[in-house]
Amino acid sequence: MRPGLRFTTSALAASALALVASALAADAPFAPAVAEAFAPASVAASAPAAAPTDAVRAAPHDAWSADEKAVIASMRLDAAGERPADPSNAYEARVDAAAFGRSLFEDARLSRNGQVSCASCHAAERQFQDGRPLAQGVGTGKRRTMPVMGAERSPFLFWDGRKDSLWSQALGPLEDAAEHGGNRVRFVRLVQGHYAQRYAQVFGPLPTFGALPDDASPAGSEAERAAWAALPGRTRDDMNRVFANIGKAIAAYERQVTYGESRFDTYARATIENDAPGQAAFSLQEVRGLRLFLGKGQCVTCHNVLGALQAVSGIVERRHTLPILAVRC
Repeated sequence: MRPGLRFTTSALAASALALVASALAADAPFAPAVAEAFAPASVAASAPAAAPTDAVRAAPHDAWSADEKAVIASMRLDAAGERPADPSNAYEARVDAAAFGRSLFEDARLSRNGQVSCASCHAAERQFQDGRPLAQGVGTGKRRTMPVMGAERSPFLFWDGRKDSLWSQALGPLEDAAEHGGNRVRFVRLVQGHYAQRYAQVFGPLPTFGALPDDASPAGSEAERAAWAALPGRTRDDMNRVFANIGKAIAAYERQVTYGESRFDTYARATIENDAPGQAAFSLQEVRGLRLFLGKGQCVTCHNVLGALQAVSGIVERRHTLPILAVRC
């Protein structure tokens, strides 16, 4: 055996856990209704993958205790129930807002160089992230891109949890110098010139703006901040409202970007219902991985559906748990 290829107990455990993650994510498409309305053809909903071929699994029956079954049941996607409405976004459930938000999400003109859209880093074919170690916008970011898929259930957004709503999170990258590098005046002009009718359909008519500087923002460069401070208070308020509504439209779209049922859900249902043939959705190695996930590994403490698969690992650390559903992207 060549050096570096020896399989230790911990390596086998890691392999088994990786297979559980695979079962959770690999064949979890968009929810069907969402796929039809919003997903590009490359990520349209598909039927769950066929059960693993495993001769030993010809007549499976994996025994779990009542407590373990209860935990497995709690990990199904449908166990999370309906997500509570965001009281700060009255437009999140509107189809026209989501359609408008998708257009904004995919519009590279929302960047200083006209080459970076939200979809540049949150690619549909990669479960709405980019697979890079560091985000790449108009510059290089300091952290990895978080997946948008399933984020609508996360109580806090960004790796440090500094935002508590989808719409406020969506606005941050737009004015970040390394991401979109834009500013509020540019965004207002884009909406005025290309989306005035669609904006009005959702939010009402755009405010009337007089002469505006080329660039101005409360979060931009020193020159942009000075130009922002020189604007009349009413103009700043109106511009802030348009900017916030851009975020709310994008959030309405992102709210639709969710997972469909995976093989794990199939296995969980079969386990709860004592359906031995249905348990063939998992291979023996995946079952071993699940036992580690629930037991000795205690992975489920942080990675669970009720925590939206993005549970906050601790108030002191203020860091997000990496979502299991995105680990294979």
